[in-house]
Amino acid sequence: MGHLAPDVLEVRKFDNINITPTRTLVTISEVRVPGAVVTTHNRRALNTFGDAPFSLVCLRNHLRSYNPITSVPGTSLATVVSSLSDTTAVPLLPTDVGGDPNSSEGTGNLLASMDSTIEEPEVADSASGEESPRLMEVDENSRRFGAETLGIDTEEGVCDWETSIRSRVLKDLFHVFNMLRLSTMHALRKEFARALRDVLLVPDQEDRMRISAWGAAQNPPLTFEQLLFTKPAWVLRRCRRIIPPPEELYPLVKKLFYAYGPLKDAKTQLPLFNAQNWKTAKQILELIRQGFVSDAPGIPLYSVLGLDHKSGNLPIYRCSRGTNFTEGGVHTHLRSRLPTSGASIRHVNACLRDFVLQHNLRVCHFSACI
Repeated sequence: MGHLAPDVLEVRKFDNINITPTRTLVTISEVRVPGAVVTTHNRRALNTFGDAPFSLVCLRNHLRSYNPITSVPGTSLATVVSSLSDTTAVPLLPTDVGGDPNSSEGTGNLLASMDSTIEEPEVADSASGEESPRLMEVDENSRRFGAETLGIDTEEGVCDWETSIRSRVLKDLFHVFNMLRLSTMHALRKEFARALRDVLLVPDQEDRMRISAWGAAQNPPLTFEQLLFTKPAWVLRRCRRIIPPPEELYPLVKKLFYAYGPLKDAKTQLPLFNAQNWKTAKQILELIRQGFVSDAPGIPLYSVLGLDHKSGNLPIYRCSRGTNFTEGGVHTHLRSRLPTSGASIRHVNACLRDFVLQHNLRVCHFSACI
């Protein structure tokens, strides 16, 4: 791991290697794989460069942004979003690492660090094909329109939150993301989606501590963040995630929209959010405010499939959040079971009842086998 060299814009040559638009100079501060080969330096291994820190030339498409939020205790994504929202040129927020963007204390103290700042994002040398972090310009017209649409009051307590549950029928999180129709040509489209994911889905504190304890007993010891970076699918099968309540989620998502929305793409010079996306963002915030996105209290969304005996008996979960089981197990097959023409209401109703009976019998038999 490391960061872009401070004089990266001034250096034209390093170690007899020309610095071209496809190459950049980085300063390595930590080596995790000493045997990794650096192609730009005649295929030398990292352990031949000596002790860190040291400088080397990397291909830009071999650099991957690293999330410093999860590696600095007490630093939250809200801290970064707060520092982004008041600048005219802001750094690209790295969110390639999936999982909890918050500290080990969950989301309870996210708003307490809103006025903090964060250092320049670090980068790690890997073949991910993503560009290195750089300053992004802000579209002032988009920013003003966003401020008028969303409102600029993002302080805690601006809304009178209702504790009563209006409905236990929630908005599918996939469809929340799908509401925003972002340009596929914008360089920040994926970064924004990852940042929004990390704000909405927070790892359960108990599971996080359990995985951290198992990782600390390994040789060499591994932290939760390192496991999440190297084996995200493995971690997410063993760690539940929650969607915070509206009073915690609303101000964070609002700041995230306001920080990312007006950022321009380097090629097209268009902001991430157009006028329609700003209006959609307001609709998403209203869904959050009314409690249709947050997890309903007292309703378990995860079931334990078994224990991983090879990993300290960590539980393996199945997530029931969303509409995947309903749409894939029931709705997909309805059309093929209904008459195509010349059917009365009585006929259609009888077909539906027959389908429901057969489906319930199959599900019941499958559950008994498990």
